[in-house]
Formats: sequence, structure tokens, C-alpha cells
Amino acid sequence: LVGDVVFANPVAGTVHRWLRSGAKHNTLLVTERCDQLCQMCSQPPRKTHIDMFPYLEDACLVADPGAQIGFSGGEPLLYKQQLFELLERVSAKRPDLTFHILTNAQHFTRADLNRLSHPAYERVLWGIPLYSSNPAIHDDIVVKKGAFDRLMNSLSILARAGQAIELRTVIL
Repeated sequence: LVGDVVFANPVAGTVHRWLRSGAKHNTLLVTERCDQLCQMCSQPPRKTHIDMFPYLEDACLVADPGAQIGFSGGEPLLYKQQLFELLERVSAKRPDLTFHILTNAQHFTRADLNRLSHPAYERVLWGIPLYSSNPAIHDDIVVKKGAFDRLMNSLSILARAGQAIELRTVIL
């Protein structure tokens, strides 16, 4: 654990390793809540959320130089405002870091276009699942009616904002 970033909770009697020293890629769990129920999800959503953003930010600030920090869930963009603020603050203090955010991309709006032009987002890669080019199949897999159409709108917003997008899929 030497050099690692850990989160200790003495009340619960737990210690969680958040960032492994020497690793170029680490992922932090933003929330276990999600607004989809993907059939192949390895982490089914929970209804509760514990706000850890101040601690996640502190962890990023002490990460190894040049590290890539991932954010995952659940769905991190259920807390879009907090996540955006964290990215902007950390990027201002740690321009050496890059970010990889796994999201179902259901929560981008046209109002985000200006914000996404902020220099902090030049170092973000958005990992977004797209399970089918057929809207009904995609919606069935994520168990959310209209998810495909919402995803297409969000991809358009991200593309117009010049964002780096990684499309993720599962071979069916």
C-alpha cells in the first residue's frame, strides 16, 4: 500500500484502495445508482448514494504524475454538476492528469455545450456503451425505453463540443 491512496472508514472498520501507486489507470466509483438496468451489467444499481465527491477530488489531487483517472458507477452523470465541478477544479491544479468517464450518456443537454468547451474537458475520454444500431434492441438491452434516441442526442452534443468519445459494445 506504500504510495497508494486509500479511503479508511473507521466507523465501518473498512479500508478501500482507491488509487494504486505506479498504475497508469485507476477508476473511482462515483455512485452505485443508475437509471438503466443493462442486462449484462456486472454491477447492478443500488437505490442509495453516498456523496464522496470531496474525497474523490482529494484522491485525484494526490494521484501519481501523469495518471489517468477513471470515473464509473452506476451512472456518474446522475451527479453531472458535481462531476463537472470536480473535473474543472482538479484539471486546474493537476494539468498532467487525464480522465476516462464511463457513462450511458443519457444526461447531456444542449446547455452543456458551452461548459464542455472548457479546457478541462480536453483531457476527458467519454466511454459510452452502444449496444445496437436498432433503437428497440438497444433499449431492450439497457431496459429503458427511449434510451437509444437520448444516446444519439447526447453523442451529437459531445461531438459538437469536440469531445473524445469511445464507443463500447458487447458482442451479441
